[in-house]
Amino acid sequence: MSSLLKTLMYHLAPAIPKPAHDAWLKKMDDSIDASCLMLATMIPDLQKDLENHSAYDMINQLKEMFQQLARTERFETVRAFHACKMEDGQTVSSYVLKMKSHIDHLARLGVVMPEELATDMILNSLTKSFDPFVMNYNMNGLNNTIPELHGMLITA
Repeated sequence: MSSLLKTLMYHLAPAIPKPAHDAWLKKMDDSIDASCLMLATMIPDLQKDLENHSAYDMINQLKEMFQQLARTERFETVRAFHACKMEDGQTVSSYVLKMKSHIDHLARLGVVMPEELATDMILNSLTKSFDPFVMNYNMNGLNNTIPELHGMLITA
């Protein structure tokens, strides 16, 4: 903020202690800096829409704009994950990596799946040829990470 503007704002402000007013001016400077930085990282269309907003208002506006998009993306990812079944002839490695990519994508969208549930979903969607492996895995009470399970499935 320019020193002229600071001086003008100081003289127009109601009678408040100078330290409190200086702290307020500092917060205003920081807010303007944050707003400028946010605008600099946006595409031109968003810049035009948000150029007269404070940093706080920009964040709220962006949340409002993109929250529904994230909800839809999460729904589609869950749908793809649940519909995923290993096909005959597909390598177990490519299949587990595909399932892992769905799990990682959900985590990036804020849905962190417990490791046990992810393992159960992978084991449950394998082809029938892995039924003996799945039965052995469950009977022995194994509890492996997905990379460990991946290695075991490759070996099997």
